[in-house]
Amino acid sequence: MKALICLFSFLVTTVVIISCEKDKNEKNKSVCKVVMIRINEDNVYDSIQYEYDSRGRITKSDLGGGNYTTYAYETNKVTENNYVSGSLSSTVIYTLGFDGYAMSSVRIRAGQTDPESSTTYDINEDGYLMSEIEVKTNDSEDRKEIFYEYEDGNLIYKTFENLKTGYYSETEFEYYPDMLNKFSTNLTFKGKANTNLVKRVSLTSDIVNLVTNHSYQLDNKGYVIQEIITAGTSTIIQDFEYDCK
Repeated sequence: MKALICLFSFLVTTVVIISCEKDKNEKNKSVCKVVMIRINEDNVYDSIQYEYDSRGRITKSDLGGGNYTTYAYETNKVTENNYVSGSLSSTVIYTLGFDGYAMSSVRIRAGQTDPESSTTYDINEDGYLMSEIEVKTNDSEDRKEIFYEYEDGNLIYKTFENLKTGYYSETEFEYYPDMLNKFSTNLTFKGKANTNLVKRVSLTSDIVNLVTNHSYQLDNKGYVIQEIITAGTSTIIQDFEYDCK
């Protein structure tokens, strides 16, 4: 994937994985899940494919070329395995609380037995992720802290700081008040999704200032079938393919 796609994922916290429901009053309710996102960045094409278990939880996110992530679910644990060029790169093990939300995780590099780092999560009583703090196992000063602020069910402000390197960034988010967010990462153990669709993301740091603008094409049920993301002279077009059952 090109650098802009990776940076966009960092800003918004999301390569988008979607689950949506039709009107609950319908007699035959169907559930729609995104099975593919087709990505066109300045006429360079990529795609992401998704697989789910019988409970609608994502089990695999595949970027192609042997680069993919799998998820295995247990009562109080989720195991994430990350593969690069077909080989296991790292494993992240999330420990869940009684509410089903992540309390902590450890990241283990392939071929190692001891965790490379550990992360703690603070998810409030409404289900929104408020902070995540990652610390390297062999260097307690190598610490990354992310804090989140919400308004009306939307993430509006995020700070990131690497206490060892001194890197610090602030990100602000704007939303379409008349467009409901029917996206869901399906990784619900990491907290709730935003209420509305994001309109603008502005990241500020000593190294880079980046603004991305987002527009959408919806179907007649209000689900996003295309998202256009612009940053400077670069454009990313994402088309969503669903499977409804």
